[in-house]
Amino acid sequence: ATAQDSSTSRDDGFSAMNVDEAAAIAQMLAKWCSCQPSKPKEPLAVLILTPYRAQMAVLRRALHRHRLVVGAWDSVGGMAHAAETPPAMFEICTIDGAQGREADVVVLSTVIRRNRQISGVPTIGFLSEPRRACVALSRAKDALWVFGDRRCLQKCKLWSRWLAEAACDLNVREVLGGGVQQQHLHQFSGGAQHRHRR
Repeated sequence: ATAQDSSTSRDDGFSAMNVDEAAAIAQMLAKWCSCQPSKPKEPLAVLILTPYRAQMAVLRRALHRHRLVVGAWDSVGGMAHAAETPPAMFEICTIDGAQGREADVVVLSTVIRRNRQISGVPTIGFLSEPRRACVALSRAKDALWVFGDRRCLQKCKLWSRWLAEAACDLNVREVLGGGVQQQHLHQFSGGAQHRHRR
């Protein structure tokens, strides 16, 4: 999913956040959950990754606005309170905190936008590091959803290659501005439909 310019981004030099991107992620996940069985035997595990700690809190607030349950052990201190088994349980953490872990669905919030610069030079920050990019893109068992500014990510050779492959599979969609539409939801879902587990 590629983001249009966000007017609600902030960077304090140490951490960064993108409120519009977090809202789009929460909207997509809420619609996706509405398509899942209401009382599964076991919820799907959804891991939401971001390079920046500041974005973790923004994502958690966005999910709570859509009444999405953040897991009891998520690294920003969210506690799960649910009367019945939800279709999915969400955990939010940084990319560095996700090493060695997997989830059914992984959502990557890149926080990328075109106006981010360091010393006057456009940058995609931590995501330009191959190790972090590898961790972010290899945690998903069934589905990986990446949110960011495509034109900014394409400036990095590593991400340009990945985006080209995704575009060949028709899996790149513009979602900010017009919001997440039902056709986007169907295209994003891929293999992430709920499984009946034993």
